[in-house]
Amino acid sequence: MKKMNRWISFVVVIIFVCSLSLPPSENVQAQTVKLDMHQIVVKFKDGIKQETKNKKHQAKQVKMRTRNTQLGFDVIDVQKESLEQVLKTYKEDHAVDYVEPIIELNAMWTPNDPIYQKEQYGPQMIQAEKAWDITRGKEDIIVAVIDTGVQTDHPDLTGQIIEGYDFVDNDRDAYDEQGHGTHVAGTVGALTHNGIGVAGIAPHVKIMPIRVLGANGSGTSVWVANGITYAADNGADVINLSLGADQPSKVIEDAVNYAWDKGAVVLGAAGNSGESTPSYPANHDKVIAVGATNAKDQKWSASNYGTWVDVSAPGAEIISTTLAGGYGYDSGTSMATPHVAGLAALLSSEGLSNAEIRSTIENSADPISGTGTYWKHGRVNAYEALKETKAFQNDQVSVERIYEDIADLAYKDDARMAGTKGEMEAANKIKERWIDLGYEVEMQPHLLFSHNSGSIDLKTPISKSIEARPFIRTPTHSGQTASLVYAGLGSRDDFDHVDVKGKIALIKRGSFTYAEKVQNAADNGAIGVIIFNNTGGLIYRGGFNQVPDIPTIGISGTDGTYLVDLLKEEAVSLHMKVDDTEVGVYTHNVIATKSAVSPTDETETFVVGAHYDGVDSAAANDNASGTATMLEVARIVSNKDLNQNIKFIAFGAEELGLLGSNAYIDSLNQTDIKNMSGMLNMDMVGVGDTLRIYTAKANASSWVADRAEDIAKMKGIRYQRGTSSRSDHVPFEEQGIPVAFLHYEEDPYYHTDQDTLDKIQKEDLFNTGQIVTQIVNQLN
Repeated sequence: MKKMNRWISFVVVIIFVCSLSLPPSENVQAQTVKLDMHQIVVKFKDGIKQETKNKKHQAKQVKMRTRNTQLGFDVIDVQKESLEQVLKTYKEDHAVDYVEPIIELNAMWTPNDPIYQKEQYGPQMIQAEKAWDITRGKEDIIVAVIDTGVQTDHPDLTGQIIEGYDFVDNDRDAYDEQGHGTHVAGTVGALTHNGIGVAGIAPHVKIMPIRVLGANGSGTSVWVANGITYAADNGADVINLSLGADQPSKVIEDAVNYAWDKGAVVLGAAGNSGESTPSYPANHDKVIAVGATNAKDQKWSASNYGTWVDVSAPGAEIISTTLAGGYGYDSGTSMATPHVAGLAALLSSEGLSNAEIRSTIENSADPISGTGTYWKHGRVNAYEALKETKAFQNDQVSVERIYEDIADLAYKDDARMAGTKGEMEAANKIKERWIDLGYEVEMQPHLLFSHNSGSIDLKTPISKSIEARPFIRTPTHSGQTASLVYAGLGSRDDFDHVDVKGKIALIKRGSFTYAEKVQNAADNGAIGVIIFNNTGGLIYRGGFNQVPDIPTIGISGTDGTYLVDLLKEEAVSLHMKVDDTEVGVYTHNVIATKSAVSPTDETETFVVGAHYDGVDSAAANDNASGTATMLEVARIVSNKDLNQNIKFIAFGAEELGLLGSNAYIDSLNQTDIKNMSGMLNMDMVGVGDTLRIYTAKANASSWVADRAEDIAKMKGIRYQRGTSSRSDHVPFEEQGIPVAFLHYEEDPYYHTDQDTLDKIQKEDLFNTGQIVTQIVNQLN
C-alpha cells in the first residue's frame, strides 16, 4: 500500500501526449515522467513513415522522450532557450498535423473542513432514489475514475473496484495517496443499502481507478492521455475527468475522441473560477461539461458557467468517501461531475449508446434557474432520464406494424386518389385506428372542384381526339385552335429555348409543382397548357391553390409521349376546350387530437402530419409510408402524458396542390396559429439512402428541424439538411410555424406504377419513426 498524504489543494500539470491500450510498461519507457515544462508534443499527418519522423526530429536536433503509435504523436524534450524556435520549425513543417507546448491544468475541487457535517443531498436532488426503482446499474458497466487513484480497500467501496493502472508510478496499483479520486469514486458508485456511509449514484457498477495525479497533486498529460485511452481500451463505458485548464489541447482532445469512438461517455468538470471562460477538456465536443449547483438548487458561486456548460449537478458541500476509510465534505465541479457520471452508468446499463446517453441526459434535465445562461440544458434528473429511456424501450417503433399498414393502404380501389372511393376507404381506416387508440377524431371535409369535361382534338397533321381532364380551379375556355410546342418539364430554363407565345405548351409532369409550370408558360405568352403524366395513365384531377391565368388540362403519359414523338416529325395543331359545368367532389383531413395533461387556452399544440392520398398507382412510398409511420407514432404516444396538445393529421388531396393542408390552415384562427409550437411532416419515407430534413425556405429558423437533425446525429442516421416546398409543411411555415419535413429522395419509382410495397426499405421507416417518436416524447 502506498503512503497516504493529507488532502491539500493542488495544481495539475499536464503534458498533452498519447494514450495506450496496453499497460505502459509494455508500450513506453518504464520511467516516471519528469514534470518538465520544456517539452512539446508533435503529431505528424497520417501516412508519414516512422523513419521520416525520426529524421525530422534529428534534423531539428531534439530528443524524443516517448512515442505513441495508437494516436500518432511524440513527446519531445526541448532546451528552454530554443523552445519557441523549435515550435515554429515544427509548425512550418507540412508533414506535421499539429505541435503544442505543455500547458497547466488544475483539479476542479475546493476542500472544506471535514467536520462540517451535513446530510447527503446530491442523490435526492437528482431524484436518484426513484431512478433506482428502474435500475441501480449492472456489474458489467465500468466507470473509469481518472484522478489521484482510489482507496481500493475503503469499506464503502468494497467489491466495487476492478483493476486499473497507475501512470504515475507505472504499475497496476492505483491506490490513492491524495484523496480527490476516492471522493469522486464514492459519489459514482459507493455501496448502497449496506448500513454504512454514503450512497453512490450507480451502486451496482464497477469502478476502474486510473491514477494520473501524484501525491503532490501534480501530473502530466502523458499520464492523463494514457489513462483515457487505457480506460477506453479496457472496457470503460463512462470516463470521469474532474480536472481542467483554461486553454484547449489537441492531444487531450485526440484522446477523448479516441474514447468516444470506442463507445465511452466522457464527463468533464467545468471549473471553479466562477467565470464564463471555458475550461478544457470539459469544453471539447465529445465531453459533457458539468457545472455545479448547491443545496438550494442554484448555481454554486464558484462554478464556471455559460452555454458551453452542458448540464449541472450538485457540487457544493458534497459528502463522500475519503482516505483512511472515512467520509468528508468537498465542493467543486469535480464533485458535480461524478453525479452525472453515475447517471451515465445507469443509462449505459439500459443499453444506450454514448450518443443516446448524452442526448438523454441533456434533454431530461430540469430547467432550473440559470438554464440557458449558466448552463445549456439544466440540472440533471436521473429519474426523468431513466423514465424517458424505459418508456422509449417499452414503445419501440414496430417496423412490421408500419409495413402491414402500408400494405393495407397501398392497394385500395382507385389507388387513394383524392375524391375517390379508395381515398375514402383509407380515411375511414385511419379514423377507426385513432378512435381505437383513444383519440378525439374529426373528419374535416373540403370541396374539390372538378370540371366535368374537357377536350383536346388534334387538327394537324391528323384528326384525333385525346382523353383529357381539366385541372381543378383551371379557368374555363370555350375553345381555341393553336400550335402545340413541347416545353419539357416547364421550367424557366425550358421556356428559354422554345417560343410558346400564342401557342399551347405541352409539359411533362416531372416532380415540381403544377403552379410553377403553368405560371412559367403564362409568363412566356402561352394561351393554354397540356400536362402529361409520368406514367402511362391519365393525371387524376391535378389542381391549383389559386386560379391560374390560362386553362390547363391533364392527359396520360401514353398520349403525351405520342405527341412529343409527333412533334419531332412535323408541326402539330389542336383544339383545346374546358367546359364551365362543375361537379362537387369532397376529400377529407382526418384529425386525431390528444389534449395536454392540464390544458389551458394558452397550451401549445404540436402537429404531426402526412398525406394519405396518392396518384394512380399503389403509391406505397408516396405516401402510404408516411401515413403508416404516423399511425405507429400515434400508437406509441397514445398512453403518454404530455404538456402540449398533439394533433395527428392525415391530409387529403396533397397530390392536387396541398389542398388538404391549406384547408386545415384556413380553418384556424390567429390564436390557434399563435399557440402552434411546431409541425412535423412525413412524405415518402420508405425508399432512399439519405434522410432529408427540410424546411420550406432557406435559412428558416426551426427548432423542429434542428431537433430532428440532433436525433439523426445521435442515432447515426445519414441525413442532409435542405429546403423543399413540395409537401404539406409549406402552409404551416407560411404562417410562421416551425416545421420539419422528413423525406427520402430521390425515389426512382416516384409517381409510377412501380411505387409498390416490395420497394419499401424497412430501415428508412424505422429511422423516421424513431426521430418523430423522440421529438413527440420530449414535448414534456
